[in-house]
Amino acid sequence: MSIRLKLNCLAALAVLLALGPFAAYSLKISSQAAMEAAKSDLRRVGALGGNVLEDGYLSHVSEQVSAARNVKALLKMADRHLSTLRDDLALLAPETAGPMVSGQASSVEAISNQAISGQLAEWRNQGVAMLRIDAAGRLLEDPVGSEPFFGLPALDWKTVQNLTGENLLGKMTGGAFPPEGDFAIIRAGGADGSPRTALLALMRPEPGGESFSVALSSLDEASRQADLSASGIIRLLDERLSAMELSAGQSVVLLDSDLSILTRKGDPPDLKPLDRALLERSALEGPLEVVVDFPSPAGPMLVRLEPFQPLDWTLALLVPQDEVVGPAKRMAARILAWAVLGAAVACLLSAALAKKLSGPIAALARRAHEASTLDFSSPEAADFFGRGSPPASKDEIGRLYAAFDSMGRTIVANVGDLL
Repeated sequence: MSIRLKLNCLAALAVLLALGPFAAYSLKISSQAAMEAAKSDLRRVGALGGNVLEDGYLSHVSEQVSAARNVKALLKMADRHLSTLRDDLALLAPETAGPMVSGQASSVEAISNQAISGQLAEWRNQGVAMLRIDAAGRLLEDPVGSEPFFGLPALDWKTVQNLTGENLLGKMTGGAFPPEGDFAIIRAGGADGSPRTALLALMRPEPGGESFSVALSSLDEASRQADLSASGIIRLLDERLSAMELSAGQSVVLLDSDLSILTRKGDPPDLKPLDRALLERSALEGPLEVVVDFPSPAGPMLVRLEPFQPLDWTLALLVPQDEVVGPAKRMAARILAWAVLGAAVACLLSAALAKKLSGPIAALARRAHEASTLDFSSPEAADFFGRGSPPASKDEIGRLYAAFDSMGRTIVANVGDLL
């Protein structure tokens, strides 16, 4: 291998060794910094989304409590009004029945029944069923369409239980209810496949303790209001997200326990890789940051999962990994491109330098080869070393050239002296 080629290779290798590791190190550091910046951004968005969900959930709970209180207040009002009406009618009957004939008394009783039936029907229209049962669990009067009620078959009051499994009739006959009555929640549902529902009952023993007044209302309305309140949480999150600027490729998705999308911002990929096991892991460990490989064209994505356990929801924040480390890769590619360009320029410069350096060395090599064939005792040898023209340069190559000619002349002179 010639000196010129060696110098060219050395120059190119020096440039590549200088810039190549620097490019690789820059790629590593820049990628790490980009990933940390992306995680920090996802944490910021996740914290904002979590705060919105918490604020909305507090309102959601308040709505549930308010709805339950409204149902309780309605039952108390219905029980009080019907109890007052019964007391008024009971006071009216003795005053009019005494001097009356039996036909007139039955007329008063019919009017009383009509008044009670009218109020029962009025409360029925407001979603309240009013019943009277005896100690054996039998209805004491026609409940005016209250049984069956709420789309359910008639309740068997001998077996009705509350949520804790207590028999309510036994609890009433055992004196467990205070005189003003108490509330109980009943899970009711028919054996014919009718849907189960939750009923709130106000149960009050009547004077004498032989009968009981029961005011019933469905808690479905409270559940419906709770559902609307949950929708309000989603709307609130939508409002906050719409005012937020997401980075390129970033998306935010709110998932329920069935992995159904409740709301989203951005353009998320197919979320099948986000399986239930990953969401359960997030629910156990808290916020989770993982890289998930999605089908093409999304590819690997940095995913942050923010569990919201009160509603079993998960806030998923996604950003493509290429969008995160892409700038670092492009910077490293530019550095490598500059390294290749620098290597090419270095080769050109080293070629010019090698030509300048190797020319005198090549001439000296040829001259030395020619000198090896000379007869130092002949006149041609003196002429050969006498007509040498050393290079004009005064560097090591020029001095070596002059020393070679001086050495040749000395050898010729020594040989002549010996002869």
